[in-house]
Amino acid sequence: DSNDPQTLINLIVLSQLTAKPTEVSNRYISQMKDSHANHPFVRDLANKANELDRLVRNYQPSVSS
Repeated sequence: DSNDPQTLINLIVLSQLTAKPTEVSNRYISQMKDSHANHPFVRDLANKANELDRLVRNYQPSVSS
């Protein structure tokens, strides 16, 4: 079943391991987010994205005057 969360996760990993275009894995990730928003994979992905955003903000260059 192509809408099964485990199948989608496997497709995401497989598309990255086989060097498919980024759009392919992004499509699977979007499908996963839309269909299984409360799945641990989606929650973990969101947490990692938020953490990366936080780190980026901490290391933005400051402008000296």
